[in-house]
Amino acid sequence: MHLCIDARMLSCSGIGTVVKNLIPPLSTAPFTTQLIVHSNDLEKGLQISSHKVCNAPIYSIQEQFALPKQIPSCDLFWSPHYNVPIFPIRAKKRIVTIHDAYHLAFQHLLGWKEKLYANMMFRQAACRSDAILTDSQFSKEEICRLLSISPDLVRVIYPGVDFDRFSRKASPEALKLVQKKYALPNSFFLFVGNVKPHKNLKLILDAYQQIPIDIPLVILGKTSGLRKLDPSMQRIECDPLLRERTYFTGEVLDEELPAFYQMATSLVFPSLYEGFGLPPLEAMAAGCPAIVSSRASLPEVCGNAAHFIDANDAIELGEAMGKIAGDAVYRKELQEKGKVRAQQFSWGKTASQYRDVFREIHFR
Repeated sequence: MHLCIDARMLSCSGIGTVVKNLIPPLSTAPFTTQLIVHSNDLEKGLQISSHKVCNAPIYSIQEQFALPKQIPSCDLFWSPHYNVPIFPIRAKKRIVTIHDAYHLAFQHLLGWKEKLYANMMFRQAACRSDAILTDSQFSKEEICRLLSISPDLVRVIYPGVDFDRFSRKASPEALKLVQKKYALPNSFFLFVGNVKPHKNLKLILDAYQQIPIDIPLVILGKTSGLRKLDPSMQRIECDPLLRERTYFTGEVLDEELPAFYQMATSLVFPSLYEGFGLPPLEAMAAGCPAIVSSRASLPEVCGNAAHFIDANDAIELGEAMGKIAGDAVYRKELQEKGKVRAQQFSWGKTASQYRDVFREIHFR
């Protein structure tokens, strides 16, 4: 079974994590697998065997001409994102993973070109694919609602978490090295994610301004080069209190990520819209209590193992941060529940379900 995977987003957060964890199990019998990659990933020394290079920018007109040329004659082609090739390709069957419907649900935040592109490409992804996969029941409902398609066409396969990696306690020396490298305070709340408007950094800043919160905030993720940067970033520059209490790390190495969760007082993740939400799951695996919004897929993913807040209530968020920081018994309760919950999501289970779907579509 010859499988080709569009792996050009290997280095991206979120989608890249999914692709990296699924390539190895999708590269064993009965699959003979070839990847389409960006040359930057080759330069980073990633272990990639059979591959072709496509450097056309994601979401561009160029990629629609360049990508089909690199896709070989194959049985299956998997697009791990909705930017599928719209011209004919040499694959017998196509499978797409649409992780969420953010670009359809939040069109008021997009420019007219982005709106046009999203509407066209989501519909192309749906109509040209032999199977549509997504990360949660919430995303399935959103995709079906916004594209007016039957629920029978969309299947849910939850992503996983590398529980062993995140739960393995880092040594005090390793933690100190990470703390020194990024000039981190001794204790901090942690925000993980690219700083886009729907991640709702605004609510965290509101909480710091409305309630005395002594513990600083560490923001881990991209704060530049994004198509839509959260305008709340400007508030930090203009407010001396926020400037003093806020630390930026930028992107960090994968192997350093567990240390951040293990050092943090709590993850603060008040997102307005998530197709799944990997950071809360990673935090729970690492024994880091998670404060999350009660929106979108987050209740579905976190179960009873997180502290839920209203995504519009800064006072409630501030009180939750204070409770977790000051109540050791409650913090321990969340840590224990979080570890149990995180173990329900494994990449082995995810890969097994992907392999089953790929085999089914191949023999259909």
